[in-house]
Amino acid sequence: MGMSDDNEDNNSVEETDRRARAMKDGLRKDVEAWSANRSGSAVRAADDFRVPRTPVAPQPAARRVKKPKPVADVAPTPQRNKPFSMSYDGETTAQHIATRVARGAR
Repeated sequence: MGMSDDNEDNNSVEETDRRARAMKDGLRKDVEAWSANRSGSAVRAADDFRVPRTPVAPQPAARRVKKPKPVADVAPTPQRNKPFSMSYDGETTAQHIATRVARGAR
């Protein structure tokens, strides 16, 4: 019993140490890349972090724009008589409304 517990404790400590070293190594690489970018030698660091560009879709052909046709000068229309209006037994619209109101229409 005692030996297996000690062995498991050693394995977990070793695993923890291995993970810690891996994290430190990753952080060290990040710091080196950041320092390279800051110092101006970003050529190698830029190659490490380059994002592939997607090709640009070709633009469709431009449509032809029709020129507006010139508008001919329009002659002013002559004054016409008033348009046709309804007649109520020979009364005008105003007279008919007054008659309806007098008879109690709303």
